[in-house]
Amino acid sequence: DSNSYEAFTVPHVHIENIKNNPVSTITEKGLIAGDTEYPLDIIIFATGYDAVTGPFRAMNIVGRGGMKLTDRLEDGPRAYLGMSFHGFPNLLSVSGPCNPALSTNVPVSIEHDVEWISDTIQYCEKEGIKAIEPTQEAEDGWTDETQSKLEGSVLQQADSWHIGANIPGKPRRLLLWLGGMVEFKKRCDAVTEDGYKGFELRR
Repeated sequence: DSNSYEAFTVPHVHIENIKNNPVSTITEKGLIAGDTEYPLDIIIFATGYDAVTGPFRAMNIVGRGGMKLTDRLEDGPRAYLGMSFHGFPNLLSVSGPCNPALSTNVPVSIEHDVEWISDTIQYCEKEGIKAIEPTQEAEDGWTDETQSKLEGSVLQQADSWHIGANIPGKPRRLLLWLGGMVEFKKRCDAVTEDGYKGFELRR
């Protein structure tokens, strides 16, 4: 983040490629990576996490006809507007799969999602709508658009959490919508103004 390059250039900071020299031992003085022991006062483990789809797959969310969200996300991220899932009526999530949150300013993105979801709930209550659910076509379209942003990008070549590469066996798929927050807000507003285009509304 801010000043990260400068932090790595000071004399007492060393970068070690642990793919070539894995950490083998925690010692009384620090740790051993490869053939070198590094004296340390504090060790902070930042070994990665199952981003975006991981938390959704860890919960036992069951939709229409006993459909499990875990199964729907088995082949990678999929959602409409990064906030809703076909087969799961009334499930509206903040910063879900195919959402721009982690590629933008996260608090701003969360605030947008919360406000959009709140407005949607209010609209449904006012109009007597009992269930709101994205169509399969809408979910497929948004998911395909999300994946299209990966083509030709540096992210395609990197072993990054952005594409799930830090989790063994996780499909190599782009987890985030990369259109930017301004464009995302415009797209969501357009969906709302068009009577919740892409959603099936049931009374």
